[in-house]
Amino acid sequence: MKPIKAFYLCLFLSYQIFSVNKNSVSTTTKNLKLKTLDSLINVTKNVKSFKDFTLQYINLAFKQNKHSIATAKILKLCSRIEVEFNDPDFAILLLNKLITHKKKIKDTYLLGGIYQKKARAYYDKDNFDKAFNNCDISIKNYGNTRKDSIYKADAIFLKGQILVKSNNFIEAIKNYEIASMYYENLNDLAYTFFIKTAITSIYSKIGLNEIAIEKLLDIIEKKIFLKYTIGLTSNYYNLAINYREIDNIEKYKENLDKALIHKKNSKSNDGFIPYYITAIAQYYLQYGTLENAKTYLNYAASEIKVNKANVISIDFFNKTKSFYLFKNNKPQKALELAKKTLAEIEKKGDLDAKKELNKLIFDIYVSKNDSKNALKHYQSYAQIKDSIANINKISVVNYYQTLSKKEKEEQLKNDKILLLKKNNKTKKQLLISIIIFTILLLIIIYLYWNRLIFLKEKKMQDRFSQKLLLAQEEQRKRISKDLHDGLGHSLLLIKNKIVSINDTSIEKLINDAIEEMRSIARVLYPFQLKGIGITSALDNLMRKLDKNSQTFIFGDIDNIDNLLNVEQKVNLFRVVQECLSNIIKHAKANSARVTLKLIENHHIYIIIQDNGIGFNYVEKLNEDKSLGLKTLNQRVDFLKGSLKFSCSKNKGTVIKILFPLK
Repeated sequence: MKPIKAFYLCLFLSYQIFSVNKNSVSTTTKNLKLKTLDSLINVTKNVKSFKDFTLQYINLAFKQNKHSIATAKILKLCSRIEVEFNDPDFAILLLNKLITHKKKIKDTYLLGGIYQKKARAYYDKDNFDKAFNNCDISIKNYGNTRKDSIYKADAIFLKGQILVKSNNFIEAIKNYEIASMYYENLNDLAYTFFIKTAITSIYSKIGLNEIAIEKLLDIIEKKIFLKYTIGLTSNYYNLAINYREIDNIEKYKENLDKALIHKKNSKSNDGFIPYYITAIAQYYLQYGTLENAKTYLNYAASEIKVNKANVISIDFFNKTKSFYLFKNNKPQKALELAKKTLAEIEKKGDLDAKKELNKLIFDIYVSKNDSKNALKHYQSYAQIKDSIANINKISVVNYYQTLSKKEKEEQLKNDKILLLKKNNKTKKQLLISIIIFTILLLIIIYLYWNRLIFLKEKKMQDRFSQKLLLAQEEQRKRISKDLHDGLGHSLLLIKNKIVSINDTSIEKLINDAIEEMRSIARVLYPFQLKGIGITSALDNLMRKLDKNSQTFIFGDIDNIDNLLNVEQKVNLFRVVQECLSNIIKHAKANSARVTLKLIENHHIYIIIQDNGIGFNYVEKLNEDKSLGLKTLNQRVDFLKGSLKFSCSKNKGTVIKILFPLK
């Protein structure tokens, strides 16, 4: 009786206060009225009285210019209106009154809160479009303070919930992730992990179990690292269910065990321990033995008796036990328990459980040959199954449609950005291209100029070398002629006088001197080129060198007389002479062969090879003392030909020379 008397006493005081003449009401009286109405609102349980007092309160607060106080009060009452009275329309009425005075409300968190509560009211009315719009306005009205961030995170989370209801899963996940970042920055671990878990539920719902598993593993890892155990049991259980959906039975069982162990260690008295024990029993019914299933069902039953189990755990236990009884050839007991459990679940709207129980009852009636009742429950089963399938199908289709639309929008956005970047960079690219082109052109010109200079210098060097060789040959020719005509003639006169006195010893010395002088003259200049021709001159050269050395020299020479001019003959002769001299001096060869071929009356091809010790052509050419090789190269250049050395250690040397006739 005391609460009733107190209520009527308050009502009487309220009447007395509001019956006073308005003109005589003081400020103190107005404040007293507001406080009285506030008290009446807090204690009243009558819906009509609650509404009347609330409207009087808000109107009086506006008259007193206490807009922020009125707003804070109404925002607080909205939760009560939602939970206790379930009247979203009245909440919207009050919030609209606040919006008409929003210019006088300075606090950003109050302004944002008005639209957030309005969004929640529309959400409760399933008017998701208006709920979404009010959520957006709410987010825009919140400021950047820490206090505002908390409410902004709530609004973004609500927006995500609205998008889930609208099957717009891509945007829902995006908003959940943003809200999660806000909560994480605010060090609100409870809401951070709650939203992250909600994201995994979306992925599970639309069949993206691999992504759900990945995210659940991440959540579990972070919780363990932070030693934050709230919700860890359900994380393990959800992880197990996702593994089951992808047929990873080993991981399914492993995480069921982890869920049960963690639940028992948490010492939480929420009545869910039997639930997780029953889940393991269900695993054994599907993938193990009936004996193991029985063990865990008995374990769950003892937990239900000893500790207070909640309704969800009891329904789940009864459902699982029904399946066990049917599999254990006890159809009548299974039928009775299944029907009883179905009746309980019908009140709660668990579609999956209703589907499973109707299918079980159908199977039991089929085993009992009761086709009438079997058909009835099969129809219920099929209807629920189709309903779940349609919901899942719509969810998945909406997800991928949204994803496709989002990808197209992103692609269009990216294309526009790329186009803008391309347009902005055109001048820079053109300028860079011009600079690069100019630099490359200067480099090309520089290289070309250097090449011209190099070719000119090489040409001058070749010309100088040729003139030097010609001058050397002329000098040798002159010295050879002087030796032959001068010294040679004098030696012959001396010889004739010695013959007349019949001194044989002196005559022999004179003959040797004459022969040596002739050899020197022939070496200095091969006069036989004019007399017997280049072909015979080369034959004579090989015979003489073969006779006067330890190396066996032979060859095969085509007739090339009358094909070369004087300079070509001299240079060809010198080339062969220099190659054979080098073989005799340095190769330590037993034999050497000279092959000279005339190729189609256009080219002369010479091969000179030995079986000596070989040498490194590049090293010898770069030595300061290798004058012979350098001269050899110069003479081949003079012939406009090519020179190639093939050397192998202890396998001899092959020299190949090719030059044109003209």
